[in-house]
Amino acid sequence: MRPYELGIVLRPNLTEDEVGEVLEKFKTLMNGQGGEINKVDFWGKRRLAYLIENNHEGIFLFLNFTLPPQGVQELVRTIRLTDSILRHVLVKEQARAVTPVQTPASTTKETAQEVAAEEESAASAENGAPEPE
Repeated sequence: MRPYELGIVLRPNLTEDEVGEVLEKFKTLMNGQGGEINKVDFWGKRRLAYLIENNHEGIFLFLNFTLPPQGVQELVRTIRLTDSILRHVLVKEQARAVTPVQTPASTTKETAQEVAAEEESAASAENGAPEPE
């Protein structure tokens, strides 16, 4: 299963019950396809940057979910057939690479001594003095 994010702009004249019905429709569809919704972010009614089907406003709804790749086609088909949706965007989220955090060099006695020796050699190299062996 892959993580996805779906952004939906609904018609501004929908009531709260109708918005809940649309959300419930997608929840049952995703659960039927073997996926699950992780997060629902309801932004409410916002002004659009440009007219979409003679609407100045839209109701914004974002869903974070996991779904098998086969279920995405059915989801997109359902979105296109739903009349109350003005626009949508579906994004497959990338797995974030975890970089290890470096611990401070002074955590152990050996590394602190190694860092001090490197600093001394770097300082003496800048001054032109020969490095001690």
